[in-house]
Amino acid sequence: MLETTKVCINAKSVLHNPWIFIIAGLTALHMAVESGNLDVVKVLLNHKVDVDALDGKSGRTALFIACEQNDHKMVKILTDFDANVNIANYAGVTPANIATSQRSSAVARILVDHGADAATSVVMASSPDDNSKQPASPQVLDRYH
Repeated sequence: MLETTKVCINAKSVLHNPWIFIIAGLTALHMAVESGNLDVVKVLLNHKVDVDALDGKSGRTALFIACEQNDHKMVKILTDFDANVNIANYAGVTPANIATSQRSSAVARILVDHGADAATSVVMASSPDDNSKQPASPQVLDRYH
């Protein structure tokens, strides 16, 4: 995959036509993050692909995928390339919401360090009586400052 990505970038196909890689609403960056391929992600980001491109289905960026996978290394790379940490998907969920709902302190810390709005983050805590999720404190990320 890395060699294919380099060939396409060298041919400037990604830069001139960013839609060329869209499959089922996902960009090449979405797919590289989803597969956990740090090398391809770095190549794409170094060639200025849109780090905040939304998928066509739910409005997720590559950062959402990295947060969902609890991949702090991927989150760090994306945020170092200025991924918008406060962007919301079509449902109004932010990457910080995902990190806190998964109780990922490493990912939450990276997001806060890169400007995530801790005041709007909501943790979804499981109730001990059932498997439903209930909103918890919106200031939960404040402890990561």
